[in-house]
Amino acid sequence: MYDWGPLNQTAPHRNDGILFPSTSVMGTGDAPAASGFPAVNAIWNADPSFANSDLNHAVPLVMWPSKGYIPHFLVPGRWSAFVPDNSQTTPCDLSRVTVSITKDGTPIGIKASPSPNGGVVVWTLDATDEGDSDTQIKSFSFQSELFGWARPNFQNDIIYHVTIDGIRVPHLDSNYNELGDGPFYTGGAVINGHFEYDVVGYNPNVAVIDPHNQSNLVNISTRSFAGDESSTQIAGFIISGSSPRKVLIRAGGPYLLGFGVNNVLSDPQLTLFDGSHPFASNDDWSTDAANIRAATLAAGALAFSEDSKDAAIVATLQPGHAYTAHVTGKNGESGNAIVEVYDVLPDETSRLVNISTRSFVGTGQSIQIGGFILHGAGPRKVLIRAGGSYLTQFGVANVLADPLLSVFEGQIEIASNDDWGTDRASVSSAVEAVGVPQFQVGSKDAALVLTLDPDKPYTAQISSKSGATGNALVEIFQLP
Repeated sequence: MYDWGPLNQTAPHRNDGILFPSTSVMGTGDAPAASGFPAVNAIWNADPSFANSDLNHAVPLVMWPSKGYIPHFLVPGRWSAFVPDNSQTTPCDLSRVTVSITKDGTPIGIKASPSPNGGVVVWTLDATDEGDSDTQIKSFSFQSELFGWARPNFQNDIIYHVTIDGIRVPHLDSNYNELGDGPFYTGGAVINGHFEYDVVGYNPNVAVIDPHNQSNLVNISTRSFAGDESSTQIAGFIISGSSPRKVLIRAGGPYLLGFGVNNVLSDPQLTLFDGSHPFASNDDWSTDAANIRAATLAAGALAFSEDSKDAAIVATLQPGHAYTAHVTGKNGESGNAIVEVYDVLPDETSRLVNISTRSFVGTGQSIQIGGFILHGAGPRKVLIRAGGSYLTQFGVANVLADPLLSVFEGQIEIASNDDWGTDRASVSSAVEAVGVPQFQVGSKDAALVLTLDPDKPYTAQISSKSGATGNALVEIFQLP
């Protein structure tokens, strides 16, 4: 519902006719363009019980837009609050109220017009096309469809906080004429004439996340070329929470042959570091076969071949430590390898929250591929970064000058980024949330902030759009 024009200040048709809480029978229909007027859709109240229902509300007001979420392109310029009672015993008097609004915590100017009869207050937002006249109507395109008003497009939620003060109890004579200020109204959520609520404008193309039902990373991996020195395959990860967590860490070389990958690391060696301190290593997984088999089964991972030279470690790790898994080749060998980190046991007090792998990015089957799965009841927002020049500050040589980041769900590409600065605000905010160093402004590093569904196989693939090679870092963080 969208009201233009100077004669809708009391908004009776949308308030009483459409938003009245007891209204349940409505009609709708389209009218074609005629006599210079555009085609329109009409909605009307066809409920014979209108205004005759017994009302029982925690809040004695009906707001437009209502408390809660509304798509950002439908945020109106004219807002209202009205008393849903058409009888002479109106429970609230809005004729003397004041209204204020903040937008993401910043006060914005409004023009409020309380109705003299006390039943409704209407206000307009600055910088909108809806106000006291029809002279500023604009248009914009949403999903290739043209709409007759202008609204800002944005990725993140915009929170409008509305405060209404001065709500009173009607002070009427026997003929229901207003005698002046009555006492401040208290009832439901209105306390001493004061009432406030939030309206959240959101982008419907970005899933709304329930913070209590988010998914979490349950297995994370990176396949890439494992070389030596600066081109060593190094996977870093952190466990958050308050308790130790049992994980399975694997380095697969021959394992990749089963997936059609060539030039594999024939005999990977896996070393686990806590900071700069190595504390566990493995050459062939079969040296701890019973533990590795049990952990692999618990994690739901594909098992290594019985006689393979792949490596694996089962370890119970502490939260908050910076762990890295280094994959090298025996006797200085190099080749394609995959490093994987799996949760072994369910635990609500700690969890994997990220993986970052530095390795050499080649071409063809030797590009860098970070894989991950989210598991839980709802979607989760993640930050995915591909750093090339970013690595030079850490003394890494031969970096990938211009990484290209592509994210796939299974075999389908769902997002890509060349230079992170094309979405600088979202990426910078996400980086700040996870507490890692920012990319330099103007760098050719790549990054994406995405909201992803649980229980789907995702890969972040790092390559060079020019066919170049070099060392790069792929990072995958689940956001708070």
